[in-house]
Amino acid sequence: HTMRSHTHTHTAQQTQRTQQPSSTTSPANMHASAIEKILKGALCPPLNVPKPMLEYLASVLADFTNEELQDFETIQMMLEPTLLDAQKPGRERPHDKTSDAGVEVLCQRVFDALAKALQGVPLAPQPRPPASPP
Repeated sequence: HTMRSHTHTHTAQQTQRTQQPSSTTSPANMHASAIEKILKGALCPPLNVPKPMLEYLASVLADFTNEELQDFETIQMMLEPTLLDAQKPGRERPHDKTSDAGVEVLCQRVFDALAKALQGVPLAPQPRPPASPP
């Protein structure tokens, strides 16, 4: 008897879950692929950020809510360590004011680009004319 009632609740949960398309879990969150494009546009050049790093940053930002994406301090806190590392491969130069200022400018560029993208909420990927290959 216990087993049957257990399976029953399980199927009930599943039916509930299938009624909602998976996209509703984060209705207005930006797609990582869209964020990756934004990051690449804002950061490369001047920085040569490797693609795996862009993908990682994009996946982290994709988990943020729109409110968080519109908070400069949140964005800066998340990007800063990675951008400082990207500026100094091998850490040959110590941390300095110039790199700090540069990173802040880059964070601002990412933030502005995200803000612009967020104005077009809902943020399902928009059909765009095919871009020429990179």
